Amino acid sequence: MSRLVRKIFSASGSWTAPAGVTRVVLYGRGGSGGGAGGSGGGGGSTTTAARGGGTGGAGGTVVSLYNQVDVVPGTTYTITIGAGGTAGTNGTGAVANAAGASGTLGTIGGDGGVTTFGTLAAFQGAQGGRIGANPGGLATTGSAAGQSAGDFGMLAGTNGAGGVANAAGGTGTLAPVGTSPFWAQGNLGTGGAAGGVGGGGGGGASAPPLPGDANGPNGTNGGAGGASGANGSPGSSGAAGISGSGGTGGGGGGGGGLKAATGSAGGDAGSGGVGSNGILVIQWVE
Repeated sequence: MSRLVRKIFSASGSWTAPAGVTRVVLYGRGGSGGGAGGSGGGGGSTTTAARGGGTGGAGGTVVSLYNQVDVVPGTTYTITIGAGGTAGTNGTGAVANAAGASGTLGTIGGDGGVTTFGTLAAFQGAQGGRIGANPGGLATTGSAAGQSAGDFGMLAGTNGAGGVANAAGGTGTLAPVGTSPFWAQGNLGTGGAAGGVGGGGGGGASAPPLPGDANGPNGTNGGAGGASGANGSPGSSGAAGISGSGGTGGGGGGGGGLKAATGSAGGDAGSGGVGSNGILVIQWVE
């Protein structure tokens, strides 16, 4: 009597086709993208409060896909599981300077790796999170990062920019409806905290969902802006991706308030979250 057999690979290895098995069904996905680091907040001068940094972008999402391939009994096939993209490093807040100063940009997240079954099938990884063009500064608002595309063009929500002086950072948004073939949204990204006198850091976006795998994680908070005489607060770090979702981007650092004599420091941004590793399931009848 025939039976259905299944083997799951969450790490790289090998598989040998049993006697009499000439076709297998594969369910697999590559690694998702790592989240980018947020940008640091600007430092206030002796007379003017600075602006907050923007959030880093979430990494692209991957979904499990189906494939059928012909195999040769007794042949050993190498299995490579795509690694999740590396987390982007955080931008640092501006060093205190009487004239004010700018923070630094974070770095982009790493791309997810490819999952392969020998030379017969490949499941692509997703793009790492992007970064904005500018960090927070005395007169420059931290830019919101762009959106990274995952499988089927699925996008995370939009990312929040830093806030101007005396204002909250921009708020992340939901993943767009309709970019997934399953017509579902990710969770809502949380906005940057309101600034004191300095501008708040940007809030993170939501990541898209993975039907049958996992929901997209929430975005991250930006740091609060500093009150008069105070430094900006740090942004929160991004969350790691789960079951194919991309890592979220780090929150932007808060801008420093005006500070007599020395100026204030900006808040450090949060680092991004790592992407999730791929997986491969082999199924056959024997």
